[in-house]
Amino acid sequence: MVGLRFYASKCTVENGGRSHLHSELSFLHPSVVDIIEFIHRPVYKNKSFLHTKYIEKGLSLGGIAALTFSSKDIIRRSLRSHGIPLREDTKVQRQRVRPPFGFKLYQRKQVPDPEQQKTVSLILSLREKGMSTPEIAGILTEMKIPTKQWKQKWHPEMVRRIVMRA
Repeated sequence: MVGLRFYASKCTVENGGRSHLHSELSFLHPSVVDIIEFIHRPVYKNKSFLHTKYIEKGLSLGGIAALTFSSKDIIRRSLRSHGIPLREDTKVQRQRVRPPFGFKLYQRKQVPDPEQQKTVSLILSLREKGMSTPEIAGILTEMKIPTKQWKQKWHPEMVRRIVMRA
C-alpha cells in the first residue's frame, strides 16, 4: 500500500487531477483508488477538520500541526484560506529580564546594586580621563572585579555598553 500511496501522490501532483489518477490506476478496484485519493489529500486542507480541532476543541496551531505532520505556518495559512478566524495570542510572552550592570532585581523591580555602582563610577571616571574601552576592560580584569555573570575577564564591549547607558 505504501508504494501505491506514493504513486498516487505523484500522479496527482504532476498531472493535477482525479481523472488521470483513475486512468493510471484503472487496474485497481475503484474504491481502492478513492481511498488512495483520500489519503493523498492533506487533512489540514479539510475545513471541517480544521474547524473541529481549532474552534470546537480549542487546539493550538502547534497541536494541529503535530496531528497532521505539518508546520504551524501551513496550518495558519489553511485556517485563513478557509475563512476561520485566528484567535488572539492568549499566552503572554514573559521575557526573562536581566537588569544591566549596576542594577539588580528586588521584588520584581530594578534597583541600584551598591557594589556594581562603584564599578560603574570607576568605569566612568576612567573614561573621562580619556582611556579607551579596551584599556578600561584590561584594568578591571587586572583588579579582578567580577562581571555581571561573575566572570573574571572584562571585554571592551561590556565596558562600552556601561558607558553608553550612563
